[in-house]
Amino acid sequence: MAAFLHVYRRYWPDEGGIESVVRSVCERAAGLGHDVTTLTCSRYPWTRSETHCGVRIIRCATVGTLANTPFSPPMTAWVRRLRPELVEVHHPYPFGLWSVLRSRFDGPLVLHYHMDISRFRRLQALVRPTLERALARADRIIASSHRYAETSPVLRPWLDKCVFIPPSVDPARLRLPDTGQERLAHQAGGGPCRVLFVGRLTPYKGLPDLLRAMQWVDGELTIVGRGEQAGRLRRLATDLGVTSRVRFLGRVPDEELVYQYHAADVVVLPSSGRGEAFGIVQVEAMLCGKPVICSDLPGVAEVGQEGETCCVFPRGDARALSDRINELAADPARRARMGQAGRQRALALYTPQRLLARHMAVYEELLGKSLIGEANHGTA
Repeated sequence: MAAFLHVYRRYWPDEGGIESVVRSVCERAAGLGHDVTTLTCSRYPWTRSETHCGVRIIRCATVGTLANTPFSPPMTAWVRRLRPELVEVHHPYPFGLWSVLRSRFDGPLVLHYHMDISRFRRLQALVRPTLERALARADRIIASSHRYAETSPVLRPWLDKCVFIPPSVDPARLRLPDTGQERLAHQAGGGPCRVLFVGRLTPYKGLPDLLRAMQWVDGELTIVGRGEQAGRLRRLATDLGVTSRVRFLGRVPDEELVYQYHAADVVVLPSSGRGEAFGIVQVEAMLCGKPVICSDLPGVAEVGQEGETCCVFPRGDARALSDRINELAADPARRARMGQAGRQRALALYTPQRLLARHMAVYEELLGKSLIGEANHGTA
């Protein structure tokens, strides 16, 4: 058994792609019998601890937030107190990087680089020295894809340290329950194309382009998610005259989210900024047998296979996006083929078991001992 510490600003039940990756790695490592702790930020000025699915969660007292970065003064002391064998710190969270460096932790350090910071340009100069120190200190850097890393101005100099492990999705989580099957059976066929977006309503997601594209699409758009751009997007839908064909559902329960995936004809990820490095929603859509339309962002466009499981359009080009939607809307047989191919690709490449093994291989290399076999023996 080994003791691992993960550091990131948020953890379950907070939602988001990075949060889901951290949770998946932590819970599955704990399931192998390892001692796993996640150090995260409380929403309050006091620290509290709990255990969920075998993972110890320490929510450190937070005194304020600047540019989406919570400041938790006790975090450094907790890194020292816990004495983990290996630390994995998740970026973007500059304060977490600084806390681990300040703790003088001298064991194996993994920096999980989820994405470039694409906002708060004036503050990036303040963050960059800490990030550079962390990249230099890290024994291994995990990125979602080689293409994303080689096009990142931050990661490019450190490619020799990088290993490439994409996020995973549990297929069981996307199974449609009987109640959902009944709802689908009552859904009228042959109507307008049902377009689905899932994700945070944040600037780099490219949602204004999707709303503009809907001007030229005979279809209905469902938007699942919440975020700071919700009000602006609703106003834009009104200005474009597409309000009657756009539904903003906000955050929905997991069962409803699964239904929305299965009810869609096509799932769109129109992201326009490097804050999107992968797009877990693409894998979720593929597991539900749905074709994906995505932008040509590095990392995003490589999740599927263009022409086989997905259609790619130039980011920021709303007219090209509408063309891709209309092409799939007019060809149900093609949608079915792409959906089936997408599911097979997701099952082959993005299952938790496959990717956890790659994650543990990184840990084994750094710690110099077997972790999966040892844990399985210990829990037999």
